[in-house]
Amino acid sequence: MHLTQKSIILLAFFISITFFSCVKNDQAETSTAKATLHDYTGLDGCSWIIRLDNNEALEPNSLGESNVEFIEGKKVWVKYSMAENQIGICMVGARVDIIDMWER
Repeated sequence: MHLTQKSIILLAFFISITFFSCVKNDQAETSTAKATLHDYTGLDGCSWIIRLDNNEALEPNSLGESNVEFIEGKKVWVKYSMAENQIGICMVGARVDIIDMWER
């Protein structure tokens, strides 16, 4: 092999290693938990907050397309994923993306 052929093979090798080591996992980890709906619309920048049974508050980016009627104190199951690198205006809990929600 000539020096240029070895260089091309090494370059291809390093490019493939770089490409495959930089692949990002786009699937966010999801959680499902018991929760209660709370209406915080009276507070500046807030709307509905989802409070888990462990008392952790979740601030949803959107409420998804569930068939749950939003009533203060309603008990629900919620399936969600953490929204990365986001801070909410309400600042009462972690920002999340709601995947599904149903009554319990």
